[in-house]
Amino acid sequence: PETSLVDPLAAAVGDGTICVLLSNSLVVLAPEGNSNMEVKEAESLEGFFTRGAGNKCAALVADGQFLAVGRNKLLIVDCKSNKARVIDDSRWCMCAADGPVIYLADKEGSVFQAEHPLSNASFPGKVTEMCKFDGSHTDPDGDCMRVTDFGEDDATMRPRDSGSVIGALAVQDGAIFACKGHGLLSHKDGVTKEVLKDERSAQSFAFPAALFLLGATAFAQCPDGIRMAAPGGPVSLALKAGDMVFEDDSGSPQPYPKDFIGLDAKFLYFLVERDFFSGMALRRSPHGR
Repeated sequence: PETSLVDPLAAAVGDGTICVLLSNSLVVLAPEGNSNMEVKEAESLEGFFTRGAGNKCAALVADGQFLAVGRNKLLIVDCKSNKARVIDDSRWCMCAADGPVIYLADKEGSVFQAEHPLSNASFPGKVTEMCKFDGSHTDPDGDCMRVTDFGEDDATMRPRDSGSVIGALAVQDGAIFACKGHGLLSHKDGVTKEVLKDERSAQSFAFPAALFLLGATAFAQCPDGIRMAAPGGPVSLALKAGDMVFEDDSGSPQPYPKDFIGLDAKFLYFLVERDFFSGMALRRSPHGR
């Protein structure tokens, strides 16, 4: 069944669990049952603002813990015990998990590996720089981005300002992937490779705002929906933005798909903005991989 949420600040999928952070609570949808935990610490968390899209914090679920990266601090919540802790640290903009290993990225495009897992009270401990993706940061405008590489569509996913020169970040099997401009880069064992060219075309990730990996396939949030790139194959549209919105969705003035928050072995998970009274919808769609 669909879940309705009001003004989420962060959301993530991992370990079979979906977490959505609201202004002072954490909604947890897990195989063993759902819960709504009070998290007063969330009230002081400052998100990254994008004009036309609002505030958002990067987030992940790993090691039974939920992590939200704010502009001013890190928030960690144990998904079972409901214990929350805050780390005052304004260095970070993005996060990614490779199993229990956590990676954090700063505004200059440097990616660091944390010494400890989230369950360790000393997280992050010593952080080790793994690579740096050089470049300049540009502020996306959520009101004017429209992409029609795969045809016209009534709906548009909003771009996001990550706060970094990297647009999106993911890590798998020790390989670090980053969206840079409209392209996709990978880094492993000291070598950086270009996976997708930084060009505005149907064969790139246009204005990427989120990145997730499933095996060797990369999925990214773009204005026209969720794009997919498999090794050796063309970039395709895994899910059109318009297909995320239902005909009976109410909006102010109109509903639109907002954030791609993660995936699992079967589904893509995303949020759809509706009017205030309906709240935001949490939905999923099969990816067929």
